[in-house]
Amino acid sequence: MYKHLNDDFCILEVKQYDDFENVYKIFQNPPYNERWTDEEIFAEYKKIVQNGIVFGAYVEKKCVGIVALREKNQPLKFDGNVKALYLSDLAVLHAYRNKDIALNLVNFAIEYAKERGYNKLYLRTLENASSYEASVFVKVGFTKMYDICEVVKVPRTRVMKIEDCRFFWEYDVK
Repeated sequence: MYKHLNDDFCILEVKQYDDFENVYKIFQNPPYNERWTDEEIFAEYKKIVQNGIVFGAYVEKKCVGIVALREKNQPLKFDGNVKALYLSDLAVLHAYRNKDIALNLVNFAIEYAKERGYNKLYLRTLENASSYEASVFVKVGFTKMYDICEVVKVPRTRVMKIEDCRFFWEYDVK
């Protein structure tokens, strides 16, 4: 699947690990503050592509954002009438934020889900996710799934925090 938006911007499947790695390293910065070694990032990439697919937003042939979609090994189970796709990662390089790249990636994920017969797309965010992140999801129509959050151990954090809270968001694919 490929989406050409203009001469300088397109979304396509990430085939080069370096493209993924360069963008994924933003999780080392606030608000995430995660410690990722190069080996751990590579292992995460392998896990994602074994269970789904990664698409990149390319500006002048440089990968500046990614969206990872997982079909297998999802954190939530749904009843038999729901075919769900998990948006496991969305990242945009800081220099390219506020240029609708995240919005384009999320809309692309919705189109991808629709074309493959999924009726639900869902994700989870950190409790302290930036208002910008949340606004992207709200803008396209995601809603919070629960009033409670998933408490998780945070082994990679640089901040002295043993647990964090993640909220699930959903989008009904039509």
